[in-house]
Amino acid sequence: MGGPGFERCRRGAGPGPTRRPAVIELGLLAMHDVRTRVGTAREGFTLDIPRFDLALGDRVAIIGPSGSGKSLFLELLGLIRAPESAQEFQFRKRSGETLDIARLWARRDPARLIHARRRDIGFLLQTGGLLRSLSILENVLLPAQLAGTPTSYGAEMIERLGLSGQRRRRPATLSVGQRQRAALARAMSTRPTLLLADEPTAALDSRNADGALQVIVDAVEQQLVSAAVIATHDRERALRLGFREVALTSSAEGSIFASCAA
Repeated sequence: MGGPGFERCRRGAGPGPTRRPAVIELGLLAMHDVRTRVGTAREGFTLDIPRFDLALGDRVAIIGPSGSGKSLFLELLGLIRAPESAQEFQFRKRSGETLDIARLWARRDPARLIHARRRDIGFLLQTGGLLRSLSILENVLLPAQLAGTPTSYGAEMIERLGLSGQRRRRPATLSVGQRQRAALARAMSTRPTLLLADEPTAALDSRNADGALQVIVDAVEQQLVSAAVIATHDRERALRLGFREVALTSSAEGSIFASCAA
């Protein structure tokens, strides 16, 4: 399994034969021959991830056109979707514990997956996902409250994203861009190990788009999160701000392969 031109998706790694690494090599996350499928045999597609390694401090942009599997990739990373098959899928929590994600899915162990999602993964959905009945402040602080972690960082993120004046307002009263920034603040409110963002700049003007991505960059550089992965159409902006590209490309057989850009 593997797409043409595939290299190990880790900064500084060169091409070479795919091999199963020793556990000591694990930085934050390791995926080896991970596959999942959506849709029917006629209308769906298979996402193949031959090799994807995420190290501490990484900022990665998954690039591809609409329908290419970017959101599906994030769902795998976010422990929302189970892989159909995986030779290796490991994730290291902030506590230092290493989870064998492939085994947890195979054993149908939802408790440990849910705990990891709440404490170690922040997810900015493309739709935002803010609760209409709650204020912006309540929305942002909710994940930390559910996870049992301090809420002070969520309040800080509201200020850093320019939403201090809107913290008491409901989502329906905000602009699309303000709601997007509020959703980003909520995704980061638990200081997650891994931050995932699905099209974080889609609803923003150029200035606010730069600002939203810069917040993610700063969070990684200041070690507020260990790594960040975004799915985006905005390749030029992501690369300009220092994100490493992982391209999704189609094969003649209809599969989508994740590979490092040349």
